[in-house]
Amino acid sequence: MQNPEQKMSLRCSLSLEQRKTWFFPVADVYYKARTPYSQEVINSAVTLARLSPDAMILEVGCDSGTTV
Repeated sequence: MQNPEQKMSLRCSLSLEQRKTWFFPVADVYYKARTPYSQEVINSAVTLARLSPDAMILEVGCDSGTTV
């Protein structure tokens, strides 16, 4: 088993194109297995953030990109 430094070194040695697509083989599985956020959770987040109905947000993070 590789330690974290070895894993990072391996990933960094990949070409840019390889790094862009390394997640593709499992992306569909992740999308199918991930439980989507409930509308209640989304509404709570909007209320907590005090967003106006016409507010625009940018989500930056690791996710399937399916929450609208």
